[in-house]
This record gives sequence, C-alpha cells and structure tokens, in this order.
Amino acid sequence: MHAAWNFLLKRAGGSQVALAQSKLVEAVLFAPLFVYFAARTLPPAGVVVLLVGVASTGVLANYMSLAAAYRHGDLSFVYPIARGAALAMLPAFGWIFLGERLTVTSALAIVVIVAGIVVLQLPALTRDGLR
Repeated sequence: MHAAWNFLLKRAGGSQVALAQSKLVEAVLFAPLFVYFAARTLPPAGVVVLLVGVASTGVLANYMSLAAAYRHGDLSFVYPIARGAALAMLPAFGWIFLGERLTVTSALAIVVIVAGIVVLQLPALTRDGLR
C-alpha cells in the first residue's frame, strides 16, 4: 500500500495538490477508526495538543520533502532513501532525545540499512544519473 501511494505521488509529478488530496482522503477514512479505538483513552487535552502539533510538524515536513524529491528524482531513487532513512533515523532520535539504549545489534542494523540504501543508489550516483 505504501509503495502504491508513493507511485501515485510520483506519477502526479510530486504535486502538492495530489499530496493534500491524499492526506484529506486518509483523514476522512481513518478518523472514524481513531474515534472508535483511540479517542476513549487519550491523555489530557494539553498533552494531546502538544503531541498533535509536534507530530503534524514532522509529518508535514516529511511529506513536503517527499513531494519535492519526487518532482526532481526517479521513484527508484527517492523511494528507498525515503523509506530507509526513517528506519535509520528513528532509533538514533530515540537514543539522542529519549535516552533509549542503542544495542550493538541495533547499531549494526542501522549500518546495514544505510549500506543498503547506498548500494541501491550506486548506479544513479554518476554525473548523468544525478541530472
């Protein structure tokens, strides 16, 4: 499903309008599920507002960056970086900002993910491939 959404965004030329439309459809489809399953156990309103603000800012920055990348790059170049970067960055953010423990296995997994992203991109990292 995620790859299909990225394909459609790329096919739309990385359009901000297509991005906004897809997010609106998601909100309409998933809001009832959220209300049914999660709204009954929410933390205090102030905490919810803070969490929604922080999460919304991050998600907006992510989608704006993704749309811009698709305007300038191929799906086969942008998609692995976009998906892999999040997998590599989340544990690092948890370690830096939340004091999570990063085990040797976790660190090796991050290295493997980053190495995979780099290896997938090697053919495109030529002078002509970057144009």
